[in-house]
Amino acid sequence: MIVDSIPVSGEVNILVGDEVAGLLSDDTFLRSWDELYRSCRWATPFQSKEFVTTWYRVYEEKYVPILITKRVNGALKGILPLAKANSRPVIYGAGELNAEYHAWLSSEDDKNAFIKAALIAVQNDFPDCIIELRYIPSTTPVAWLKSDKDWKFKSVIRKIDQPLIALNEAHFEEKLNTKAKRKIIRRLQEQGELKFERVSDITTFAYFLDEIITQSDFRKAAMYNKTPFRDDPQKKQLTLALFEKGLLELTVLTLNNQLIASKIITVDKDWGYLKGGLSQAPQFARLSPGLLHFLMLGKFLAGEGKTVFDLTPGGDPYKDQLATDHAWVYHVWIVPQKRTYLKLAAAEFVKKILRKVLTAKGINVKRFKTRVIKAKELIRRKGVFNGIRGIIAGKRAERNLSTYMIQPEETPAFSSLISRDNLNHLLQFLPDGSSVSRWEFLADAMKRLETGGHVYSTVANGRLQACAWQGKSPSPDDGVLTLEGLYCYPSFRDDFAAFLGAVAQEISGGSSSTGVLTVVEADDTALNRILSHAA
Repeated sequence: MIVDSIPVSGEVNILVGDEVAGLLSDDTFLRSWDELYRSCRWATPFQSKEFVTTWYRVYEEKYVPILITKRVNGALKGILPLAKANSRPVIYGAGELNAEYHAWLSSEDDKNAFIKAALIAVQNDFPDCIIELRYIPSTTPVAWLKSDKDWKFKSVIRKIDQPLIALNEAHFEEKLNTKAKRKIIRRLQEQGELKFERVSDITTFAYFLDEIITQSDFRKAAMYNKTPFRDDPQKKQLTLALFEKGLLELTVLTLNNQLIASKIITVDKDWGYLKGGLSQAPQFARLSPGLLHFLMLGKFLAGEGKTVFDLTPGGDPYKDQLATDHAWVYHVWIVPQKRTYLKLAAAEFVKKILRKVLTAKGINVKRFKTRVIKAKELIRRKGVFNGIRGIIAGKRAERNLSTYMIQPEETPAFSSLISRDNLNHLLQFLPDGSSVSRWEFLADAMKRLETGGHVYSTVANGRLQACAWQGKSPSPDDGVLTLEGLYCYPSFRDDFAAFLGAVAQEISGGSSSTGVLTVVEADDTALNRILSHAA
């Protein structure tokens, strides 16, 4: 797509599509961009030429690039990098959700005039589109959005907390030397070599990235029903490219070379930004390696001369616990029609009141929102009556169980395909043939892993075929091995008994003379039929 540049207010130009790519191949322009970026006091790494040009390239199939520039006597005085989604009438700051902060760059003496002219240019070219900037740092000049009568009813603004950590090496050293943290470190070291390190080469970064993606997607799927990397295939490519550009840093915490926690952060100037990815192996959650890694990272960044660690907006409780300072950012919508403004402003007003009420009652807004979404999902799947009853009773309320004794069985066809505690396998769960949703399944799986559970699973054709959890014996003294939390994909039912026999062989070492006790929900007709024939 090629759109001619359109002069607006003299020196302001809007470029769209292929014309943006043409300008980005101009080394003189890129040097001017870099100079403006370095001189702009509210700039973040997400407005740097390295980030924007990389994101435009990686996401060229999903977004049309839009670049607004201003020159005065040939000198670059303003840049607003945007992108229009191909699938909807919305224009975002470049990077969309992959950029934590959206803003424009301009000289100090042109800070208001440029952005007003730039937004007018975009609205003239895209009259039906909403412009969404998420989030604008508080240091960015935005007062005109409320004070200027021409913009007051064209924009909707949400003010959002920005948690920060003032980096001080002594502060983190003190935190790491508390009795509780020394105990955690000692318990981890008793299991082997515990190592914190920064990854500096792309080969090692790529090696760790696959496991980071798995751990990160598993955690977010269990907590929020979201898998950012799996839902966005370009995200991994972007992460690798930004690391090569020097915008990302990775630090890892390993135990016997096994990744137990990590942080990918965006870095620039004297700030570090928690925007890249974080992970924690759920099997070690009882020792909080993620928090331990945070403290080690804070000490490391302070030692590197960074002054602020920006935890970024999001409402996660752990961020409030770690933050030493707070600032504000703004989520801004520029709307095309008055009716759109009224509708959006009314919705934001209601949300603002609700947030105030929840905060006053000591309720975390993000957790409350997650509970509401879970409740709606349950009602959608089971109907209003059964859904509400399920919410009240709780997912683990009184259950009727059936038990069967499965004999260990040498099954070479399955033994080589069975994996233990494989998060990738669990992420391939599909709710077909199951009474639980993916969210419920993964939330339960994370809870089991975090409390010391072990799961055995097998996959085929990108789907989890079967899994079984090693459970606790009904009686602590009888030494009986158990399997519970069974799942079987419908097309795998003919092989499920053999799979369980192979798992029984694995957990018993073939030494159990009485077999392995298998526990299943009494109302699961299909599994009960399989187990009754196999027992």
